[in-house]
Amino acid sequence: MLMAFTANAQPPDSLILFSGYVLDEDSLPIQNALLVNYRTAKGYSTNEKGFFKIWVLKGDSLKINHLSYERKIIKANNEPSRSNKFYLKFEPFEMRTIAVNYRNFEMENFRRNMELINKQMRKNMPSYRNNTDQNAYAPPPKAQFYGINFSELYRYIKTEKYRKKLRE
Repeated sequence: MLMAFTANAQPPDSLILFSGYVLDEDSLPIQNALLVNYRTAKGYSTNEKGFFKIWVLKGDSLKINHLSYERKIIKANNEPSRSNKFYLKFEPFEMRTIAVNYRNFEMENFRRNMELINKQMRKNMPSYRNNTDQNAYAPPPKAQFYGINFSELYRYIKTEKYRKKLRE
């Protein structure tokens, strides 16, 4: 029984242990390079020394992929890891510049939303509504008003920011 278990634990004869190093043009190790086996679609990554060790079929094609380097396709072989050194050329991923010109648009949306919220609050106010824009939360005691509604708060914040810019 133990012999049958040992035989099943060993990889089939067609599998090989493919290992090696992924390095840049200056022979520095590339950490976290992704090796993808085309046949199985499984991915493996390199360690901090650029080393990898995986079980594959002899002749499997693997793609080495890293965000900062060019992609490279390699073939699995039986050679020792010290002779499997794969060099990648530095080629960083570049993003296009993004222009952020939406402040005015966002401020207009904010203003509209605040007006809508204020209208809904006035409409849904309890029966002690006092028919003014002041104090939408409770009736005013003796003609005094407490609180501020959203439209007034928005105007106040906008005015204070404008005044602050003028002072600078």
